Amino acid sequence: MRRWMPAVFLSAALAVVTIPSPPLDAQGQGQLPPQGRGNAPGQGRGGRGDAGAASLPALPAIDKQVVRDQDEMTWADYKPIPGINWAADTRAPSERTIKIAMVLFDFEDQPFVVTLPKHSDPFGNPQIDPIKREDVPKFYHDFWNKPQPLNYGRSVHE
Repeated sequence: MRRWMPAVFLSAALAVVTIPSPPLDAQGQGQLPPQGRGNAPGQGRGGRGDAGAASLPALPAIDKQVVRDQDEMTWADYKPIPGINWAADTRAPSERTIKIAMVLFDFEDQPFVVTLPKHSDPFGNPQIDPIKREDVPKFYHDFWNKPQPLNYGRSVHE
């Protein structure tokens, strides 16, 4: 096994040495590869900027490609799906019912955030008036299941 070790290292070194370098320009400087990927204008479909692909027109986007960060959005940006009230808890499932469980952990040294004074933790929570400790389970049950002003009329039924 030891006889093959130098041969393996020599093969690896030769492979590294024989990697082709980018072409040089008139001043003897290496050319940088084109920036970006995809269907940028002038890059054709391959995105490499080669002369053959440059003559191909860029494909138009199917949609507007608008992306917004959720941290910058408010409830005023919400647009409900038209034609149906997904938050209605009277709707029957079309195929099957999915059951979920929310597990709340009650630590001895730390209260539930919703029981603290409004905006008292480092992140500005809770954003509501304090809830009594014994009302925490009912609060979360109602918050996730019943459309109300606190959850902007949304529920897990959506």
